[in-house]
Amino acid sequence: MVAVGGEALSGPDVAALWERVPQVRVFNRYGPTETTITVTNHRVSEADTAWAVVPIGAPHGGVIFRLLDEQGALVEGRETPGELYIGGDQLMDGYLGAPELTAEVLRDDFVVGETLYRTGDVVYRDAAGDYCYVDRADRVVKRNGVRISLVELTHALRTVPGVGAATCTTYAGPDGGTGIVGFVVVDADAAPRAGGAGQGAAGATQWIDAGIRQVLPATMVPDRIEVVDHLPMTSSGKVDERSLLASAGLSRGAGGD
Repeated sequence: MVAVGGEALSGPDVAALWERVPQVRVFNRYGPTETTITVTNHRVSEADTAWAVVPIGAPHGGVIFRLLDEQGALVEGRETPGELYIGGDQLMDGYLGAPELTAEVLRDDFVVGETLYRTGDVVYRDAAGDYCYVDRADRVVKRNGVRISLVELTHALRTVPGVGAATCTTYAGPDGGTGIVGFVVVDADAAPRAGGAGQGAAGATQWIDAGIRQVLPATMVPDRIEVVDHLPMTSSGKVDERSLLASAGLSRGAGGD
């Protein structure tokens, strides 16, 4: 058995695991520290591997999930994203010796009689009743009226044949707006012959852009594709987006990590 938590679990990653260890059971778990860690448990199915991000499942007994929109109103319907607030038996009493910080994250002014923890995560409930993680609230970009998850864009880029690794972030556009850039490491062995490594970064950018347009609507396609040799990492093990932006001559935009 493999239990995964702490990062968004992608369907392609599970599929790759099952190619090597087909008999292993995989569970996707979710939960912030403030809710005594895990509050959901979802056994991953073969059908889940088609999704960029695997569902996190349903809350444990005694745990309350509430979704709120940008105006602080409850999201009642399914398939509609909202920021996740958690209450119930597993909720912490507060941060030790930090009443002001506790008051910021534990809210009792949204639902009468309920104290809820603001997770900062955007999720939605699918047709089957499972909750599905979208992204951090500060990494969901609204562009031309469309909400775009940088996690979803990153997974989509990784599905393009010839892409070895990828990440997406935002940058400050010249007009004051927010742009989206995808940084891509090319797998030279798997790259298409037309526009592969032999044609350099410019050629690779063209076929990557064409590939991403086959899996995403035009409104979600990154504004720029930058081909890099590798994805630098921070000391905490995350992609160093600041370094990547600096190497491309870009500055950070809203929604960056």
